[in-house]
Amino acid sequence: MGYKKNKNMQYLEIILQSISIIMVALTIVFTLGIIWRVEMRLDLAYKVFFCALVFLFLSKLTEFFVESDLLIMIEQVLNILFSTFLLLGIWLMRDLMRDIDGEKK
Repeated sequence: MGYKKNKNMQYLEIILQSISIIMVALTIVFTLGIIWRVEMRLDLAYKVFFCALVFLFLSKLTEFFVESDLLIMIEQVLNILFSTFLLLGIWLMRDLMRDIDGEKK
């Protein structure tokens, strides 16, 4: 027999997942606001961060509705895409900061 959650744990899990989805959605909105206001190279880094956030948001939504092995695999792929774009955005931001500080590449 499979593991069965009690009702309180199910409600708590739904509440926590909902909070996570809402927080990521707000982060997407704020990141879009920054993208419209920044310069060219910083703009690219924030566009990459934005893509990472979209993949995180989709992953959270998929996690919320997980019912099949296919959705679990899709969630893992979305998590990998999120991590990849987050790393790329941080890398771009690091290079931008190094240029501002006058460091050589």
